[in-house]
Amino acid sequence: MIAKKVLLNELGKEQKKKGFVSKKKLKEIAKNVCLPESEVFSAATFYSFLSLEKRAKHIIQVCNCPSSHLHGSDRIMKYLEKKLKVKAGHATKNKLFFLSETSCVGLCDKAPAIIIDGKPYVKVNEKKIDKILRKLK
Repeated sequence: MIAKKVLLNELGKEQKKKGFVSKKKLKEIAKNVCLPESEVFSAATFYSFLSLEKRAKHIIQVCNCPSSHLHGSDRIMKYLEKKLKVKAGHATKNKLFFLSETSCVGLCDKAPAIIIDGKPYVKVNEKKIDKILRKLK
């Protein structure tokens, strides 16, 4: 249990530092926390906040939990796709934004919610999204 907490901490630090976790770094972390490389790789690919490749400067994750869905997360995703001219799971041509869906972010009482660069935004709508994006550009 302690090794897994250390593992997630190490993966998170590398993600924050570099914007992704390289395969070389996965091997190094596996050795440091005494876990098989396969388990480290599995953790790195399971969590949506981790990536094995550089995505973009800003990562936008739209919560797709049932509460967010009921409060319009599908509308929010379509709006972001149109506004950014990119489909979910891809980066904009200028590599400024990466757009994706994510499972529950624990903000069901404030849905719909999005996470941008690790920061939560709640009860989002088109107007609020426009304001946030202007600040990030």
